[in-house]
Amino acid sequence: ETSGYINIGEKGYDFNGGSGYFEGDCGRSFPQSYVWTQGSSGDSVVMMAAASVPILGSSFTGVICAIKQNDRLHRLATYNGARLVYADKKGICIRRGESELSAFCLSARPHELKAPVEGILERTIYESLACPVRYVLKAHGCVLMDIIDEKACYECAIKNDLQMKVI
Repeated sequence: ETSGYINIGEKGYDFNGGSGYFEGDCGRSFPQSYVWTQGSSGDSVVMMAAASVPILGSSFTGVICAIKQNDRLHRLATYNGARLVYADKKGICIRRGESELSAFCLSARPHELKAPVEGILERTIYESLACPVRYVLKAHGCVLMDIIDEKACYECAIKNDLQMKVI
């Protein structure tokens, strides 16, 4: 639950009793390639990401997502067996067993953002902060969720404009 109040110019904003998201990063660089999105509609909230994760001079494709639908929480992540099917500027798909979550960026509205490389803000990435994204959650061939958030976030930074995917 959020708390706080902020004035911007002549207008005040009250955040008391709301819900929110806090993002933190202890690293010095963004991953070489990644896709990240978050959105919500009604009682459904989605966060999902895939990234090229560096480790010991090599890298692997890691995924993480959380879907809160009504009072149920679904988790798909590398640590519990989820795998990336594909990720690019238009969409991302993550699968774990018979469960699959897809996000489709319906109309990107990218803005420039400086990102760190070894602690220095010298890389330019692009994020769409208020764009329509469709989220579809399926399990055993049945659609459990199909929502569109008109003001979702979708960020894609894939080196050489290639698609990330697991074969």
